[in-house]
Amino acid sequence: MHSYSHGLGGKHLWPALQAIIKEFERSVAKTVDTRASKPGFTLLQAIRHYLNLDMYASMGTYTLPSIEKIPEEISDFTDLIKKFQRLSTTKKSWNFPKFHTHIHMADDIREKGSTKNSNTNVGEGFHWGLKHTFHHHSNFKNVDDQLAKYALWHHVRAMIQHNIDISGSPGLTPELLEDMVDESELVGVCRPVKQVNQFGNVVLGAPQKQQTVKEISKLANFGNTSYGQLETYLKRYLKSKPVPAQAKIKEYRFIKVTYRSTVTWKSETNYLRCSPSFYNQPRHDFILFESEIGPTFAQLLLVSTLVESQDVVSPLALILPYDANITSEKQTRDQNLGLYRVRHQNKPLIIQLDWIIRGAVVFPSFEEENEGFVFDVLDTDLFMRVQALQE
Repeated sequence: MHSYSHGLGGKHLWPALQAIIKEFERSVAKTVDTRASKPGFTLLQAIRHYLNLDMYASMGTYTLPSIEKIPEEISDFTDLIKKFQRLSTTKKSWNFPKFHTHIHMADDIREKGSTKNSNTNVGEGFHWGLKHTFHHHSNFKNVDDQLAKYALWHHVRAMIQHNIDISGSPGLTPELLEDMVDESELVGVCRPVKQVNQFGNVVLGAPQKQQTVKEISKLANFGNTSYGQLETYLKRYLKSKPVPAQAKIKEYRFIKVTYRSTVTWKSETNYLRCSPSFYNQPRHDFILFESEIGPTFAQLLLVSTLVESQDVVSPLALILPYDANITSEKQTRDQNLGLYRVRHQNKPLIIQLDWIIRGAVVFPSFEEENEGFVFDVLDTDLFMRVQALQE
């Protein structure tokens, strides 16, 4: 945190970028290329490598290929900062400790493991209790005895609360028992109850009332006219078969997606919204799903279940895939800044919910309405997935 977010990034790179932006009018500052400012473009390239380094430093688990990429990123970042220093008129000095310390990152990871093993975040997390006691329960003089007294009281309160909690404990639950024994020992034991509206790795929430396909097709004022063509998309999904007359659509506006992280190999969860009115504004989050051409980004338009009968329920999602080709000129410019541009052709389609890999964030490119950039530094898992797509 202090080395990057509150150090190299927050106190050096960000102020330098702000100073360059202030030199131009707003219309010029929005132009991201060398024509507007060679120093500014060079600094943006350096910031991209800084963000990559921040992601590598944040990983909880490392593989040899990921460690080997760190020195390459540091070398590129250092070269770009030197180039920016030559082009800039401010002549800012970049010779300070926090610019140097990350040079040893790869060696430190090999010797000591993840960076979280050697940072101060864990220890500083215990300070808030002492700080609260100091400000609200002391007279700011001879505070050692006062802090010790309140720490003792807090410890006693925690022990009392613990005894109260275990006194009403129901004992071993099926969930706890399943974690404690082998699979072969679970014969005859009740399994944990499956969540309602759970379909594989996806759980649906915020259900709406059931409607016929024609009824929901009339709701084209949801913010996307493609709703009016829902029956057409359903027929295409059903491979030209007619939609059952008794079939109904049950819409859901909240989605919980659980996936395995490619970095830590642990289960992670994304909470997504697909609603025409979320705090009085339409909200249609983005996903990464498994398509015929590989992992593809898309925007959720409608999440629902197709209820054909009481026993036949198909979980579906109407999405807008961002799978269109990008021009070579834009690809070259984006590659120089490490950006991953996506584009849609305004051709929605329906997919099964279990095709969804995880949630994502895509922000507008401000060049064309049907284009956007993937915010790949959202977390380390998405960062590594986008890195794989770029390769």
